[in-house]
Order: sequence, then structure tokens, then C-alpha cells
Amino acid sequence: MNEAMEYALRRCANLGVSQTEVFLTDDVDTNIVIEKKQVRIGQVKHDRGMGIRVLIKKSDGASTGFSFMTDFSRKTVTEAAKRAVATAKLKKADKDLKSFQEKARPGKSKDIFDRKIQRIDPSHLIEIGTSMLDEASGDSRISTISGSVYSGFGEVAVLNSLGVSATYKSTAFGGHLYVVAESDSSVGVGWDAHSSTHYESEKLITVARDAADIAIKQLNPKPLQSGVYDMVVEQHGLADLLMNTYVQQLRADLVQKNQSPLAEKIGSEVASEEVTFLDDPTLPRAQGSKPFDTEGCPTKPRPIVERGILRTFLHNSYTSNKEGVENTGNALRYIMFGTRSEYALEPITGPHNLFLKPGRGEKEDLIREVKNGVFVRGFIGAHTSNVQSGDFSLALDCISRIENGNLTYPVKQAMIGGNMPKILKQVRLVAGNSKEVIMGPRMTLNSPTILVGAVTLSA
Repeated sequence: MNEAMEYALRRCANLGVSQTEVFLTDDVDTNIVIEKKQVRIGQVKHDRGMGIRVLIKKSDGASTGFSFMTDFSRKTVTEAAKRAVATAKLKKADKDLKSFQEKARPGKSKDIFDRKIQRIDPSHLIEIGTSMLDEASGDSRISTISGSVYSGFGEVAVLNSLGVSATYKSTAFGGHLYVVAESDSSVGVGWDAHSSTHYESEKLITVARDAADIAIKQLNPKPLQSGVYDMVVEQHGLADLLMNTYVQQLRADLVQKNQSPLAEKIGSEVASEEVTFLDDPTLPRAQGSKPFDTEGCPTKPRPIVERGILRTFLHNSYTSNKEGVENTGNALRYIMFGTRSEYALEPITGPHNLFLKPGRGEKEDLIREVKNGVFVRGFIGAHTSNVQSGDFSLALDCISRIENGNLTYPVKQAMIGGNMPKILKQVRLVAGNSKEVIMGPRMTLNSPTILVGAVTLSA
């Protein structure tokens, strides 16, 4: 365990706090940028920092204080500890704040570290980016290509005064490509992405090929008549919808504040029987997999929705202690909009790998089931969704018309207004083609393509 973490723990104890938690991340990330059909190094970044959270018990409850640092000198650690303690003393006591995470044996995560990634030189990522660019540039109608290739490795560590002492290492590899095709006055766009904890360069070449193919197929779109359609949704679009609505509604911290439409719905039907969601932090090679959460609570697979029935919310130490239920080990450190290092944030709740249980077949099998519908790859404006109600009004992105089981032509534009809990109740079929999509820091959706029945679209 890092010496600076142990010093922070001792320093806080000397300042008279009741409990202390120290959280550290140490990441090295390389990002190669593709812009205007050129490949170049975007950034090689070493981000190392430590957050200190203290708990002070008071007559009417307890309060916490937080501070973080990127300089691990004893002087800086001492100053950060004093800031955290001062904040805790000033804050009003919370009667529901009981304790930080108790000592427990970490869970198990499989295959989340690839030694090869530590040895990757930026020049090799440039070669991969160049190969992606070459793969996507084959058609003269391709006018613009942008994207990225990235690799990273790092360590996460948690130490607290209750005996938690845990660390793990992980790696990351992936990339995306966004392609624009032009023909006369028509413009088509396509994109794809891949992510893993392991080096898989060949899958990025497939990403480039598919993105270009999608862009070409989106040329010369036709208008869509407003009406009711079945809708086949790919993983990227589903991730946008879920992260900005359903994931937030499953957070126990928001449920306890009555900011979720799923409050008091445990044991109730919240989706169609085709829908089974798990949070599975043990998925091999998934970037959300980890043996413990950001408070040091062990992680393990657990059902969230089983055949449409809500089984649990996502808890951390605060919410589980407040409610008197098991801590599900879902303390994560992220913000909805913008980027900030995990060590600079206090824990909230969220999924590690939100896993939609696959059904059967491929996306083409779902398309064949549709007589009158659309195929959608994404949504524009998902971040404007209302978390508390699940209501949204979005533009569909990268749309194709489905008629009698066949993709017939690209669609110019369409809008959908709806409600996420209702949409999940309208899921008719789930394919078997699971794919990982990044939703946030060390947080993914692993999902197949889905078929949603009878949604109202406006042109």
C-alpha cells in the first residue's frame, strides 16, 4: 500500500477524527487522435492523485469532510487532511451517516490486466490509427474521418481506519471512428467503437470498416411519415438512454431522496419479461470489472431486474446503512457531465458492468421480425432527459427504415418523445449479440440489440 496513504491515515487519526478513508488512483493513458484524415498523438497523460475523506461523529449524527491532492509530500498530505477535517467540523450532522466501509475480503475479477498494454509505444497506436484510416478511406465518397485509439494502465487503492486495505491493477484498450460520406448534396454519417481491458487491434480495424459502411448506407435519406413504429435499437443508442435515465433511477442515493420513479418499486414489474439486468463486475475483459468498489466493498454479480421484476437498487456504505440493507458494493466516483479524476470526487452510486442478459440470434433476426419500423444506432440529446421522471424528447441518429423484415432506405430525420420505464416495458425481443459500450469511468453497458414495440415517432 502506498506510503502516502498510510501517512494520511495516521495524520487524520492524530487530528481526532472518528474514521478516515483514503482513495488513490494512478493511471497512465495514451490517446491517439484522428482528425481530418490525419493521425497524430493527442496526449500521453500520467494522472495520479489521492482523496481523503474523514468522518466525525457528533451528538446528533455524523458529518464528513473531503479533500484531494496530486502532490504526495507529507506537507501537502497534512494540509489536505486538515482541510477535510475542517470541512467535517463545519458541516451539519447527518443522522443517517453511520460509518465508512467495514473490512471485508475483496471479490474476484477475471482477466482485467494485460501486460502487453504496459509495453505499447505511442508509435504503435499511431500505426493502428493509420490502418483504421486506410480501412475507412476506401470509398471516394468518404469526406471526413475522425476518431481515436487509446491504451491505458493503472492502479486503484483504498485504505481506511476500519481495516479496509485493497488494491487492484487494470488495463484498457479501445478506440472509435466517426465517418462522414458525401455524394452530390447528400451527407451520411456512421460510427462504431470498441473497448476492452486487453489489446485487440484487429477489432479496431473492423470498427473502421463498419463505420465507413454505415456512413455510405446513410446517403440519400428519405423522409419518414409520423406514426407508430417498432424500433430496433443498437447498443450505443441504448447506452445513451440508460446512462442518462435508468442508471440514475437505480441509484439508491437518488431513490432515498425521492428523485427516482422506481422508488418503492422493489418486487414490482418495471420492464417486460424479456429484460433481465445484472450488474456484473466479474465479466472478463470488461472495463467496468473490479474486485471492490471505490470504498473497498467487495463486488460480485447481482440481479437488478429479473424478467422485468425490480430486485434491488445500487447501494454504497451510506445508503445501505441508512436503509439497513446489504451494501451492494456500487460506490463509484464520477460526474454526469464533464470529466474529473476519480480521486477528486466523493463516492456516489452506479453500476460497474450493467449487463442486459442476451436472448437469441443477431440484430438481423430482430429486423426480420419487424413489418413496419426503424433501425436506430443512436440518439441525440439524451443528456437532456429528466432523471426523476425518465421522460425524454430526442432526435434519432443514424436511422434506417424497416419494411416487411428488410432494411429499405435511410431515414432523413425523426424524433421520439417517451419515458424510459415505459420503453423498457415495450421491449419485445432481445438479440444475442452482446457488445460493450463505455458509459463512464470504469463503467460499461454490456448489451445486445433490442426490439422495442410500438413507439410514436414524429418526422
